[in-house]
Amino acid sequence: MSVNQELFSQASTQVNMLLLSQRNMVLVSAFAITLVSFAPNFKYNYIKYLAVLLFIFAIASGSKSVEDFNAYIKDTRDSPNTQGAERELLDRWANWADYSYFMLAIVSFIFLNILIIEYMEFKDYGLSWEKQKKVKSKKLN
Repeated sequence: MSVNQELFSQASTQVNMLLLSQRNMVLVSAFAITLVSFAPNFKYNYIKYLAVLLFIFAIASGSKSVEDFNAYIKDTRDSPNTQGAERELLDRWANWADYSYFMLAIVSFIFLNILIIEYMEFKDYGLSWEKQKKVKSKKLN
């Protein structure tokens, strides 16, 4: 029994969309990490807020793409027109969602660690959009 060409084309498009969303999630996260790394070189604190927004966007877009992909797989699998070989194809491609969840976990872990580190730093500087205050360290004699 051969796989329906239309189903294969649609599923292929859905997998490509999911992989594209994964790539975008990683690229936006890398840009956010770069902003956090170089934030002390900027005059104002809003760069850190921009990085937080970019992380939130990356996690939200990754989550939405996995949700859409899983909905497509479920709807197609539950269709009465889906045959045995087609169900096997959908089951194999459904494994791509697991990779997306793994990438989401990594990005979320990095984001949470950056939030914790920045929170500790904000305790010293204060949460403001004003110029960053430099705290001079006292040297021990």
